[in-house]
Amino acid sequence: MDFVFHLAGIKGSIKVKKKKPASFFIPILMMNANILEACRNNKVQKVVHTSSIGEYANA
Repeated sequence: MDFVFHLAGIKGSIKVKKKKPASFFIPILMMNANILEACRNNKVQKVVHTSSIGEYANA
């Protein structure tokens, strides 16, 4: 593969993400790590990653 487009994410409201941040942070962290490791193992040249604006909500 030459390119990987990583568009996956975990949906949830900002309210829930503030109340239980680890229930979103840990799965997203593991998913991203697994995708990047798979790309590294398969010598993918380019990875495009998108994120949600919901991840950057005000405190």
